Amino acid sequence: MSKPLAEKLPHIQWLGRRPLPEVYKLMGEAMVLIFPSKWYETFGRVAVEAFAKGTPVIASNLGAIAELVEHGRTGLLFKPGDPISLTEQVDSLISHPKKLPQMRREARAEFEAKYTAPQNYQQLKSIYQLVLSKS
Repeated sequence: MSKPLAEKLPHIQWLGRRPLPEVYKLMGEAMVLIFPSKWYETFGRVAVEAFAKGTPVIASNLGAIAELVEHGRTGLLFKPGDPISLTEQVDSLISHPKKLPQMRREARAEFEAKYTAPQNYQQLKSIYQLVLSKS
């Protein structure tokens, strides 16, 4: 790394709790969403909400979130609980800014392909059809 991360990103600030519409707006304007969980999340709704806004996710390579984020395509993964690994992934993206527009397109495409209401309806319908066919 050429410079410490804090020097590269002096504009990062803690915003605290915000109303949901503002959160979605900020999420869409963000370069990336960082999802640093050290726990086995059951899904990762926040990551999917970021994908809906075309925002890539840098997440812990752990549990369900690691299955949602495709490293190098819809975001990046780092070793859980390892701030050096997280810093390396952020630094990698900052050092290769041409990757970001493609990741943004891929994140949105992932949302469109898997997480819209019509997609969810089709998935649920398929599950019901499978269950009914077995009874």
